[in-house]
Amino acid sequence: MPAAPLFRYAEDVFIEDSVYFLGDPDDPDSPLYVVGGVPAPDVIGLVAAGGGVAQVTCGVHIGDVHVSVEVWSDTPAVDLDAWDDIAEASVTWAGGPVRVIGASTEDVPGFPVELPKGAGSYRVRACVRGRDAGEARDEGDPPEIHLVQIWPAPEAPEALLKATDDVGAVWRQPGD
Repeated sequence: MPAAPLFRYAEDVFIEDSVYFLGDPDDPDSPLYVVGGVPAPDVIGLVAAGGGVAQVTCGVHIGDVHVSVEVWSDTPAVDLDAWDDIAEASVTWAGGPVRVIGASTEDVPGFPVELPKGAGSYRVRACVRGRDAGEARDEGDPPEIHLVQIWPAPEAPEALLKATDDVGAVWRQPGD
């Protein structure tokens, strides 16, 4: 039997400024509350992490994106065929529940992500399709879809596993 995630939840998340975050909005020392406190994903164009927060880029500037979060006990297989861009970053979390945070920390989507090993180092893999349509989507067009996979892992450099969309290419341009 193939491995399955320990936790999976999916929800539409309202975002602005083309990003959403994974972190603890109740942590008063979170870089979420410091302008420029969270690193920008300008190296791999999809995800970056620092200070206990991961940031994921979107094609939509303001609006809903569909986000699925999976927590694994070990590294999940990579499905290169299903996604436009795939990237990974390491993040160290203090052990409290991690939440997907959209446009406001006051209106956090309702799924806390329980970390299997509590505090420590985790790998975050972000997979996306449909970013390039941005706000140009017509009614009936497919939504922007994100899959975030999280598992315990030692800290490792950011990794770009697949890069085909234009939004990621813009983020990866030097000087942006």
